Amino acid sequence: MMKDALADLVAEVRHHLYLPDPAPLYAVLAAVAANRLTGDPVWLLLVGPPSCGKTEMLNLLDELPDVWRLDMVTEAGLLTEGRDGQLGGILGDIARRGGRGLLVVKDLSTVLSESPQRRAGLFAAFRRLYDGEWERDLGTGGGTRLRFEGKVGLLGAVTDAIDRLAVEIGDLGPRMLMFRMPDVDAETLMRAAGRNVGRQPEMRATLAGACARFFEQLGPLGNLDDLVDVTGDDGGKLVALARLAAWARSPVIRDPWGQREIDAVPRAEAGARLYAALVQLAGGAIAVGLDDVGLDGLITKVALDAIPAPRRAILDHLGSHPGLTPTTPTLADAIHLSTGATGRHAEDLTALGLLERSAGTGGSGEHYWGLAAETRRLLRTAGLIDAAPLRLVGDDEVGPA
Repeated sequence: MMKDALADLVAEVRHHLYLPDPAPLYAVLAAVAANRLTGDPVWLLLVGPPSCGKTEMLNLLDELPDVWRLDMVTEAGLLTEGRDGQLGGILGDIARRGGRGLLVVKDLSTVLSESPQRRAGLFAAFRRLYDGEWERDLGTGGGTRLRFEGKVGLLGAVTDAIDRLAVEIGDLGPRMLMFRMPDVDAETLMRAAGRNVGRQPEMRATLAGACARFFEQLGPLGNLDDLVDVTGDDGGKLVALARLAAWARSPVIRDPWGQREIDAVPRAEAGARLYAALVQLAGGAIAVGLDDVGLDGLITKVALDAIPAPRRAILDHLGSHPGLTPTTPTLADAIHLSTGATGRHAEDLTALGLLERSAGTGGSGEHYWGLAAETRRLLRTAGLIDAAPLRLVGDDEVGPA
């Protein structure tokens, strides 16, 4: 059974790396498998501070035959004109290998440092690429038009600075799933890293080889429908998770100057794409051998990790105290942000309809924040209040043998 192979791989990784919580490994393996199933690609970002282990998780994939490493994210690096009229760049390589592949970007943070114009160009390319095709024009007038068609998944690592680009990321559709790296004990992590000093290349080669053998044992993957039965979500937990996360990550447009007042509130994301991506990732998780508990934890986490961290902190705090209506300073103390920043994020959630705001008495000018009724319903249905398990397969259907 794949569960045994998964347990062996977790043990091998833990022998070399500090991995108290195997969830990051599960997320990476599930994303690889999800991209080998029928259906749309899965794009997953590991989000966390520098040196938290996200790059080492991606290093595990270095020996997989369908993985292409992309060190610098540029349009030319993705697609350019090759020899004899063939496509060049990484997408040209993928096209010659059947039009299916997985891009691994170990530092997507470089994109965040680009100018807004260059980011917009890359995000536009990503939108088209996710949907299965991308055309790139070279030159002007009678220039050359390059066209790629295929299925391309993406796994990347990025810092928490990505939350500052919530509106731009929203312009991606959004297509990205996120897995926020769990907190770890920094001193234990440093000591574990110290044991690998001087032999990092050998350690990474060992782990990459173990991961490659794991997927060889897994073998070819076929139809998503053979692994996932969404009718098993009879309580609507997955639908509620996707709806809540998509709603809470929807952009609110603020004036970047002056008092940063809200300029516009676009209609919230409906969540259908996020729901489909979570189902696809669930299929990958089942394929690699996750049991019901691992599946529930992974899909719930990835869904909620889509929400920008400050908004998520507010919802977490109010969700864990469903009768609470704190003032802005009290809420700020609870989530460890400034009063001004907390007020802006709470205003965003209120503008979207997830929170309700009330004014204090006596003309104090103070605001009180509480969960809207629909937010409470979604939290309850999603199992975040009065938890209920997520089940997408039968008791004996926990992945292929």
